[in-house]
Amino acid sequence: MIKVGLNLELLIETGETRILKLVITDLDGSLLDHDSYDYSAATVALEALSSRGIPVVFCSSKTRPELLKLREEMHNTAPYVLENGAAIGGLLHQHDAIWRQQTDDMLVLGRPRDWILGKLEKLRKRYAFQFSGFHDLSDAGVATLTGLRIEQARLARQREFSEPLLWQSDDKEYQNFLECLKQEGLTAEQGGRFINIAAGCSKGAAVRKLRSLLHAPNVGDPQIIALGDSPNDASMLNEADIAVIIRSARSKEIAASGAHKVIRTEQPGPAGWNKAILQILNNT
Repeated sequence: MIKVGLNLELLIETGETRILKLVITDLDGSLLDHDSYDYSAATVALEALSSRGIPVVFCSSKTRPELLKLREEMHNTAPYVLENGAAIGGLLHQHDAIWRQQTDDMLVLGRPRDWILGKLEKLRKRYAFQFSGFHDLSDAGVATLTGLRIEQARLARQREFSEPLLWQSDDKEYQNFLECLKQEGLTAEQGGRFINIAAGCSKGAAVRKLRSLLHAPNVGDPQIIALGDSPNDASMLNEADIAVIIRSARSKEIAASGAHKVIRTEQPGPAGWNKAILQILNNT
């Protein structure tokens, strides 16, 4: 059994000054295989992290239901970042003032999906932009595009703060679309399969917020190891102390110049993830 969690209260109660190490990871194409969504190739590294008490924080475009299911499967009790930084769930100290933006058990950082969908529909009607979002597709349609099972696709469509879409026109129109999104206060990030549309959030901003929330007397700033494989992970990787760029079709586009140390893997997916984490653990 792999059990990776976070008990910040225990660290504080010991009265010892120590650095909290924290792994923050993208999922699809990083910890999870891009095609099969399997993480078994990273089992050795996950067990090594668990034995050292180092939590693994999922930071993904996935929805809350998807992440809760995966956390249960992997026995992961750490905080998690959903929908590309739109909210942080699973946090301790829920009575802190920062939780005034709390929705259920989440700290919300982004705009709601209904607001985003309204903006997208406005642009589609005004400029005849050609795209299909998860809102336009059925569970079966999403399953066909992603390789997910129908039940998994249903969870993937339960979005609260973002809209993944497929662009269905040429590059010139896409550049016009991006400019219109900017004018409407929306952002577009290219993931492994889809363009993720959101507002007021990013993976990097969520990592900064998480770092500040986990800073406490006798603990100090956590040392963050971040792993990702696509350009939409760049802001997260730039906030890390150690950034691991997992090999992928688009990983060469990532610079991660803000990190203190950058590691590029030779292997893609969980195999690359596994080797990088073991290398870091063996050198620290």
